[in-house]
Amino acid sequence: MKIKAILYLIGILFLTACGSTNVHMSVMKPAPITVPQHIQTITIVNRTAPKNKVLNTLEGVLTGEGIGEDKQGAEEALVGLNNILSQTQRFEVKRATERYVGSGAGGVLPDPLAWNIVEALCKKYNTNAIIALESYDSDFIVTNSEKDVEVKNPDGTTVMQHKFYAEGLASVKMGYRLYDPINKTITDQDMFTRNRTWNGVGNSATDAVAHLINKNQAIKAISADAGYQYGQRIAPMYTTVSRGMYKKAKGNNAVAQGARLAEVKDWSGAIDAWEKAIKQGDTKSKGRAAYNLAVANEVLGYLHESKNWAQKAYAEYGEKQSKNYVRILDQRIVESAKVAEQMGVDPDW
Repeated sequence: MKIKAILYLIGILFLTACGSTNVHMSVMKPAPITVPQHIQTITIVNRTAPKNKVLNTLEGVLTGEGIGEDKQGAEEALVGLNNILSQTQRFEVKRATERYVGSGAGGVLPDPLAWNIVEALCKKYNTNAIIALESYDSDFIVTNSEKDVEVKNPDGTTVMQHKFYAEGLASVKMGYRLYDPINKTITDQDMFTRNRTWNGVGNSATDAVAHLINKNQAIKAISADAGYQYGQRIAPMYTTVSRGMYKKAKGNNAVAQGARLAEVKDWSGAIDAWEKAIKQGDTKSKGRAAYNLAVANEVLGYLHESKNWAQKAYAEYGEKQSKNYVRILDQRIVESAKVAEQMGVDPDW
């Protein structure tokens, strides 16, 4: 994947050198987990209440956690999950008010919820399935360092100053389960860790820490991100991709005309112009027109037609960037079919 990305970046740079522009489009990417179609509505449940509140409080004191920090962090994780799933076209989500006992440790998943509880929750909230945050644990570690750095004065001279640095590493470990009460199966189960760092700098160790993000804010931020991350695991999401497009071709004005039409989103007019360009000019300009036709059809969602033009641009006219573009379109066609399956619709290519 890294090699393909590098090759595509080289292609984009080559197109830029040849007088091109970038076209941006939103495409829906499939989720790693395909949720059955009978699951359309989901109740999100908090299952992170500790089994033993006294021991949990003692653990917080020994580890330096503030009272209720994990409770607040777990709530932020659920808010993040609820927000991202609410933005997708795949699910309707509801939040349960109940808070159930989970593992309490954060490092392991508890035994699954009993199916009678899952069914009762689905009935109460009129949903098809349950997502439970079953375990949660957070940590925030601050490390310090110091070094001499070169600082530039307003007059252009430089001096060495001794600076102190603080790095805060926030870490959350959480586990989710997706319960399907109709088939009485756990459709997905995932335990994962998410880390994020913040930095502060100052004239003393205390000053550096003072410029660091507040521990509670850091835990809330990373917890929300982690909830968002789990949502991406089960729901198709939109992402933005870029494609290079030729703006001109020597001796073939129709290529430039089509590019101008594309810049004002007149893709139908652009296609007409580039199809005209195919019928005139030299082999190189025809290759550029064919490549642009591939881009235009991808923008419009006609992936197979886009691939046909990319193949033609390379095979008939020797347009080198089209060879890698065909591979990209092959992947898009596979992903589009997976998205259609996950969304319960027919592929529209």
